[in-house]
Amino acid sequence: MKFSKQLGIFLILIGVATSLIIVGELSGEFGKIRQLSSKPQRVLSITRGEFISLHNSVLFGFDVDGEGKDVFRVKLATNQTFSWHEPIENGKRIFGSESFMLNATPCSFEIDVTVESYDKQTLKIVDNTKPAS
Repeated sequence: MKFSKQLGIFLILIGVATSLIIVGELSGEFGKIRQLSSKPQRVLSITRGEFISLHNSVLFGFDVDGEGKDVFRVKLATNQTFSWHEPIENGKRIFGSESFMLNATPCSFEIDVTVESYDKQTLKIVDNTKPAS
């Protein structure tokens, strides 16, 4: 009797594991995880006030304003900068997407980076943007 009880528990656990695998595969979540882990990560270091080029050719940087607040910056096609305040935290994923007209010039950008480390002077990011086509 004891042997069959253990066998029953074991079979239930096998069934749960199998159903989780099937659900993960059918939902596409496991495929996304495999794709992310197989994609080489592009880690970039940015010094305060500097701009670097992301995969999609957007010039991206950061600074700290007079009040000590974090500021992200993007250099636009007009050579002006688009800035926004957002707290910078390790592990945080930063998304930004804008499209607008500035002095009759179309401007747009997309940002998708993950903060790896930050110390108010240097920002280390993982560039998640797709290459420009």
